[in-house]
Amino acid sequence: MLTSVHIQNFRAIRDLAVTGLKRINLIAGANNSGKTSFVEAVFFLAAAMRRDVPEMLNFSRMLQVKTADDIKSLFRNVDIQHSIKVQGWSDSGLTRSVELRMKPQDESSFQTYDFSDGAGTLSNEPLCPAIIQTYRIEQADGNALSGEINTLTDKEKNIRMLKGPAYADPWPSIYLNSKNNASVVNPRLMSRFFKDRLENDVLKAIQGVDSSILNILSVDSDIMVDTAEARLPLQVAGDGVIKIVNILIAATYCKGGLLCIDEIENGLHYSAMRPFWKVLLAFARKHDVQVIATTHNLEMLQEAIGAVSGENEETFAFIRIAKRRDGEVVATPYTEDEYRMHIEEGIEIR
Repeated sequence: MLTSVHIQNFRAIRDLAVTGLKRINLIAGANNSGKTSFVEAVFFLAAAMRRDVPEMLNFSRMLQVKTADDIKSLFRNVDIQHSIKVQGWSDSGLTRSVELRMKPQDESSFQTYDFSDGAGTLSNEPLCPAIIQTYRIEQADGNALSGEINTLTDKEKNIRMLKGPAYADPWPSIYLNSKNNASVVNPRLMSRFFKDRLENDVLKAIQGVDSSILNILSVDSDIMVDTAEARLPLQVAGDGVIKIVNILIAATYCKGGLLCIDEIENGLHYSAMRPFWKVLLAFARKHDVQVIATTHNLEMLQEAIGAVSGENEETFAFIRIAKRRDGEVVATPYTEDEYRMHIEEGIEIR
């Protein structure tokens, strides 16, 4: 598990170090404080070996990614003079790092590449490595995985090709952004979920929130739920049920890795929040998953502390992220006792 991270020049964050990360990490803060920037940066670190992460992070904010200039929004204040750097340390002392930088285009930067665009082979096209992503990941055996991924663009800066090693990352990770974590179930994960016969685990979790659901099953590639009255498509079972299914299935396939969730409260009624936290904690333990989630919902904060009461002190971390008047993003970690005191006394911590 990650215990600390250091983020530089990413989105709203100029320079931010956060320590004390645990199994379940709840990140709170006001709107536009840097919470989403933080969880995106941690996911970028976790998925450092993936070729498409910069594009994925922009898509998650409904931003188009067609040219090299579209990637600039990942850089703080769109300042590409300073590279993005994210570094993390695990509880076993291993480090992982990723850096993203943009290279100015000039005639000397272009090389000729042969590649297929899916409709045929394009040959002798001059392209420039405009965006360079480098990573280094230490392994328990003393070795390290390192590499460089280049995003190649043409002379109009259109993204044409991603070039780099295609390793299988030993640290699986999933990012559920605020727009996709409570609306639809990822069909790729659902297919694997039924293939691996994991539906009973999720069913028990759903029943802890909605006891009227008797079964969850796959029918002609559709996900259905049984109640005493009818068999219904999962999509009409309610946002809360969809949200729980999405998160728990994602946790299942992040075994030994990291699950990042933005605005974890979306779609959940306050009465479902404490059972949800208990279920999520059980899944995180069972599948050895670390969870980093953001919220600015008071009920979610209140129910989280109730759900983890009596747990090992290494289970839960609460961190408040805020933006100072000078624009700097800062993080304040709270001990469980401090967090509980703020909640019980009604002191604002969001």
